[in-house]
Amino acid sequence: MNMRLHRITERLNLVLFGAVLARLSRVFRPDYHSYIRSRRWRRKARKIRVRDNWTCADCGGHGWEVHHRTYVRLGYELNADLVTLCRGCHQSRHDKNKL
Repeated sequence: MNMRLHRITERLNLVLFGAVLARLSRVFRPDYHSYIRSRRWRRKARKIRVRDNWTCADCGGHGWEVHHRTYVRLGYELNADLVTLCRGCHQSRHDKNKL
């Protein structure tokens, strides 16, 4: 298979996988606060911090908090749904969403 077709197939699989996860999360949506306190979330968040080298995606400072870019797949997040932020930038993102 040529490389371009392979890349297109990979993207399509990721999109389809994301759609399946979104449906699952609507049916089996965990309670947000229980989920954030769970071992499963702590492991997932740690992987994201390590992936991002404990660096805030917005300001480049020390990142400790993991932000959901979307809550559509809550409990079944893709790594791309999550980003490491420092406390100030995390708060700023949530403040912007309130507007």
